Amino acid sequence: MLAGAGLLWMGWTGFNGGDPYMASINAALDVLNTHICAATSLITWLLLDILFFEKPSVIGAVQGMITGLVCITPAAGVVQ
Repeated sequence: MLAGAGLLWMGWTGFNGGDPYMASINAALDVLNTHICAATSLITWLLLDILFFEKPSVIGAVQGMITGLVCITPAAGVVQ
């Protein structure tokens, strides 16, 4: 499950960062925003798992990561 989640994160980074079709500041910002949002969402989901269920879970971490990737995709290049 974690290997698949890692591959998904890597692929999503290429999807968001490759959107401008060239290496530019906008593409770099896309990649940075994708990583920050996915990581922040993952950590938030784990903290909520600990708060409500008193233990972190791998499924919760993956769900948080996917939630972060989905929420940043439409605006990856415009968030500053």
